[in-house]
Amino acid sequence: PLHFAVTSGHINMVAYLISVGADVNVVNKAKQTALDVAKSTGKESIARTLEKHLDKTAKPPPPPVVMAIEDCQSGMPGHLPFVEGQLIAIVSKPYDEWWEGYTLDDPDMKGLFCILLVDQQPLDEDAARAAIAASGKPPPNVPSDQYSAALTELQTANSGHMDGQ
Repeated sequence: PLHFAVTSGHINMVAYLISVGADVNVVNKAKQTALDVAKSTGKESIARTLEKHLDKTAKPPPPPVVMAIEDCQSGMPGHLPFVEGQLIAIVSKPYDEWWEGYTLDDPDMKGLFCILLVDQQPLDEDAARAAIAASGKPPPNVPSDQYSAALTELQTANSGHMDGQ
């Protein structure tokens, strides 16, 4: 998304992507960083924005994501309800058999859940990122209006083609 935003000249999108953790040091298939693309296409203001963040950002790994293998409809305060097949992001592992997390359907509702009710093997990083993106919900601490606006802009821009990535 960052390379595409640069190629398309969307400076506001570039700034937004950086603000939510986009790694400005990642390279595309042509082994170019977003800064290389900005400079080679004459997008000087975008290049200056990227230079400020070069080597200062790193894409944070997504939280580990596991799948529920049984329903959990506990009405106990602080416990996370979910249904079989639902994806759960792990926030912490405070106890041996109880983890804290949230379902990808509702990132704002966190709670404890028993690890015996989930497949304890987390999805790999690419699958976790894809699951989070597919949920259509922003990760915690990202304002939903910013997330929605950025997602809409990228989807609209991507509907035609995907150059530079």
